[in-house]
Amino acid sequence: MARSILGSVAIVVGLASGFAAEEPARVVYRERALVQRVHWPVALLPLTARGCDGLSPTDIRVLDGGREARVTKVERSRLPTLHGLLIDTSASMHERLEEVQAAALRYLRVLPEQDRALLAAFDDDLVLLAGRQADAGARAGAIVRLRAGTATALWEALESFAAYLASQPGRKVLVLLSDGCNTVERVPGAFERALQTVSQAEQLTVFAIGLALPQTCPKTGEDPRQGLRRLAERTGGRVFEATRADELRGPFEQILDQLRHEGYVVFEPPAPDDNPEGEVAREVSLIRASAVPCALRSAGAPLRYVRPRASENMDLVAAGALRERAWSASWPRAWRAAGGGGVGLRLEGEWWRGELVDLLLDAGSLYDLEAWFTWGQVRLHADRPARFGARPVEILAPPLARVVGEIRDVGTALQAVLERGRVPDWPSLSGTQPAAWEPGGAPVLLSGSGFLALREELARQLFTHPDYRAWVFEHARKEAEEQFQRLVAESTETLTEEERRQFRAVVLAQAARPSAETVARRLGGWLGDVPAREAFDALERALVHRAFAEGSLSAAARHALEVWPRLRRVFGPPARVRVVALLVPAYDPVAEEIGFYRIVLPRPRPGRWPLDTVRASPRALETAAWLLQIPAIREKLEGKVREVAVTYRSPDPEDFVRARRGRRAALVGGLENAEVVELRLRAEEAARAFALRVYWPAGATAPGAVVFEEGTSESASRAVLADPQALVDLLHNAGW
Repeated sequence: MARSILGSVAIVVGLASGFAAEEPARVVYRERALVQRVHWPVALLPLTARGCDGLSPTDIRVLDGGREARVTKVERSRLPTLHGLLIDTSASMHERLEEVQAAALRYLRVLPEQDRALLAAFDDDLVLLAGRQADAGARAGAIVRLRAGTATALWEALESFAAYLASQPGRKVLVLLSDGCNTVERVPGAFERALQTVSQAEQLTVFAIGLALPQTCPKTGEDPRQGLRRLAERTGGRVFEATRADELRGPFEQILDQLRHEGYVVFEPPAPDDNPEGEVAREVSLIRASAVPCALRSAGAPLRYVRPRASENMDLVAAGALRERAWSASWPRAWRAAGGGGVGLRLEGEWWRGELVDLLLDAGSLYDLEAWFTWGQVRLHADRPARFGARPVEILAPPLARVVGEIRDVGTALQAVLERGRVPDWPSLSGTQPAAWEPGGAPVLLSGSGFLALREELARQLFTHPDYRAWVFEHARKEAEEQFQRLVAESTETLTEEERRQFRAVVLAQAARPSAETVARRLGGWLGDVPAREAFDALERALVHRAFAEGSLSAAARHALEVWPRLRRVFGPPARVRVVALLVPAYDPVAEEIGFYRIVLPRPRPGRWPLDTVRASPRALETAAWLLQIPAIREKLEGKVREVAVTYRSPDPEDFVRARRGRRAALVGGLENAEVVELRLRAEEAARAFALRVYWPAGATAPGAVVFEEGTSESASRAVLADPQALVDLLHNAGW
């Protein structure tokens, strides 16, 4: 009875370029022992008004390897879709960026509620501005903060972003917006790699919007439209052109209109042939079987690269095979010859240690630190070739409970390194090889490009740890149980209890053999890219919150105060690479995945230092240290603070107003240019809260003035503290 579902397979379908209405859609899929029905995304194109309204399963034939498959459903509503918006922010976009931002905001604002979105931008580097955990407000804020950069690494950015989208389950759409040609390439052949990546991606369609494209690219003499068309047509997408930025609204609306015409076909493939390897590649055709006035075509790419199924014990797979596969798609032959790969690391306590090949010196814009330290000149290099080489690397793997419970942003990930008495570091360069490490340095930084290429290998490394491995199995079992319930609900047949039991056993058995893609998604997530200043502001927030919760500075906080100048140097103006990955696992509760954050170093500016460098001093942390060293204040606050908000801000003009009749004291003059940090502390009882605005003069080791504010911003009582005892009295009067 249950053969129709017990004999099913997992499948992914793709769209051929230039597909005609009566022409079969060609697809290659991976056949597993996994049991499920096939949900095939298709475009439904009415040939007459409402021509697709009456479409039924009898109007469609699906041939699976030449054998008839049973079509059970045709659904006119489309599958939930993940939208990846990739925006060119190279220097030539400067004058058009405002219109680009407006068009992107409109596009994201009208997406259906069931859809999700990712936002990325690129110049020399690809930067993930809003990941899967970002809400609509975070995505809008990221778009508003877009700034034009330098060169255009178009094909490398597209390859990496498409590869990340391809690793996500379900229907995906990549929308590229670019106005120029590819000008930066770390490794030759970036376009062909990008084309291969999108061709092999499951259920991915690429749409390209060209903004004022030139007739030919200066470096190559090629028409940029040709490459964009090949990428889009290979995946069933389209290329749109806009001569002016204010014309962008039309292409975005046409993309949404095309997606609105999507639906999906559900069918039950015939029982698979015997296959000891567990996977084969077959061709599936979709054919209109009646005269119904509705054309059908698949959504996605027609070509697929079928990788071998991962072994049951993935940590036992031969290291040589992993190493070869790791470099074969994206990394140059020189790296493979050097023997690199994320598979030779050894576990020592909480650290995996070893050596791999990485990007040591990036192409594109980098600062010449030797010119600065020798002659005081700010000099940028823009056209140097990339350098690769082997170097030491360490991955910190804290206890899983700590990762899932506490390490949920880049600040707490940095804190995890500091509390072990180490400093995230990158060695200085001597030619193409790294020089000696400074004492206490931890090589927990990987180049941003290296991380994107090695995500799967990093995940495999974590998977060798028993706790992380058990966590993957737990989620695999949960997904399998949900899949079983869904398949039974969709079944057109009535199963006996024994058949249900057998069916469930077959489905759940797959949880014991998670695929490489599942492990990479669960343990190798790309959680987001954070500018260096924001990353260290997040570190301060984590350290300050912990200090007030515990009533004293933690070892990590004391270490941060000691090594802050060194941290500013490591994460300062980029002289080697512009983006680094922090090899400390963190947890994303929205996606329920463990992964890593990348840190974007201060963005280069021709002839000038960057504006977004890490702060010269951790004033928020210094403020917490100053307060908690006073026993009476520590006694008032210890164990009572539930929440601490940290904000760096400009001086408040109201703090300089001399109140009449003594109702408001005024600050002493001379602090108008001071650095200001505000701490807002809230007690367990939500009604009890106050703010401290602390003015730090340049180079000072103690605050120049402190403003105590209690109540709401509309009706706050404000007082300037003459000494710490005044704060003690105010806290006492406020009920602390």
